Amino acid sequence: MIEYSNIDRYLTKNNFLDEGKEVSVYRLDDKVIKIFHSERLSPIEKISCEGLEKLITLNLKSFNNPKELIYKDGEIVGYTEEYIEENKFSPNSLLNSLDDIYNDIMLLSRNGFVIQDLYYNYISNEKKFKFIDMTSYKYYKTNNEFLLNKILRDNINTVNIFIIGILYFDAFRKGSKNERTKILEAVMFNEEKCKDVFCGDYIRKSKIKGK
Repeated sequence: MIEYSNIDRYLTKNNFLDEGKEVSVYRLDDKVIKIFHSERLSPIEKISCEGLEKLITLNLKSFNNPKELIYKDGEIVGYTEEYIEENKFSPNSLLNSLDDIYNDIMLLSRNGFVIQDLYYNYISNEKKFKFIDMTSYKYYKTNNEFLLNKILRDNINTVNIFIIGILYFDAFRKGSKNERTKILEAVMFNEEKCKDVFCGDYIRKSKIKGK
């Protein structure tokens, strides 16, 4: 837990990195500080406060989950994340992360998180691949096995479409436009080859090395 008054001096032009529909982003050493906008621009509902508090407790490897929450007057106004240097997308960094991605999907699903707004929210370099901006995920506090199994299947298919799309159809590259055909091809491929089953094993057997 971090009080906003203890970090607001770092929220300066010199530390500013970027701004999105949800947050303004600042770098501080090996972490980034993300502060929510007072008016949310994203059409996707923000994760609940309870979901954020749960998310920081998960030990994720390929999803860059929040590390500490930032509070102001008792309200969550932002969070910190690991800073990752972004370079050109590396297929090998994604291929090398398949096991971690699968384990993270399992952990997120067991804890009631529905993965949303995934497809362009990732960072890649030669050594690392991570999904970012998890604050649009939906959180259900539940032990209902039927619901949790549905969440798992949905999460697997969501991530499958991304992995298949970027490796096989050159989709989901940063700054890309008019990708409807590529995405449809990825959806159809997943339906035929990997529906409800993580695509990692199929990709390893096919010996694909990316584009």
